[in-house]
Amino acid sequence: QGFIEIDKPRQKGDVLLMQLGAPSPNHVGVLTGDGWSFYHHLSGRRSERSVYGGYWAKITTKILRHKDLL
Repeated sequence: QGFIEIDKPRQKGDVLLMQLGAPSPNHVGVLTGDGWSFYHHLSGRRSERSVYGGYWAKITTKILRHKDLL
């Protein structure tokens, strides 16, 4: 659908695919563009903004950017 894999998250709209206690990626976050925060939604909770790094960076399996944002 127009997404390209990149090495590091850097800009608003970058998509973070994560593997959260599962055998394959099952969690997604989107960078907000105000530093290193991202929005995501954990099961049973409201969507929230978190700081990207540490645990979240460790479980990230792929980072994508839409070709229109390159």
